[in-house]
Amino acid sequence: MELVEAHVEDDRPLVGERSAEKVWAERRGSCVGRVELFLALARRCGLPARKALGLVAADGRLWSHAWVQVEVQGTWWDVEPTEGEAPPRSARILFAAGEADAEAAAGRWLARLPGASISVRPQ
Repeated sequence: MELVEAHVEDDRPLVGERSAEKVWAERRGSCVGRVELFLALARRCGLPARKALGLVAADGRLWSHAWVQVEVQGTWWDVEPTEGEAPPRSARILFAAGEADAEAAAGRWLARLPGASISVRPQ
């Protein structure tokens, strides 16, 4: 996770998906590109890992985002290769986890939420 965060420059916005090989070669990638790279590295090490898609709360707003989930002893744990955090500090809403079918489902949800924002009220 820290390897990806430390050595891959943020590249937003990204048009289309990038392969893990291209992200590593160019050292550039959006959250999706960093996820692809982390997934390739995790799987090469024998770790069960999957893409997670949804929203993350940051700076008082909700942003569409991709991160990774890694399975450890039967439990899926969120890993944030973009920020180099495990577990991530920011709150997130998971829409879908997995590959193509999950991506399509998350895309449909995210398309319905343009300009979503949140407000935090003191408790």
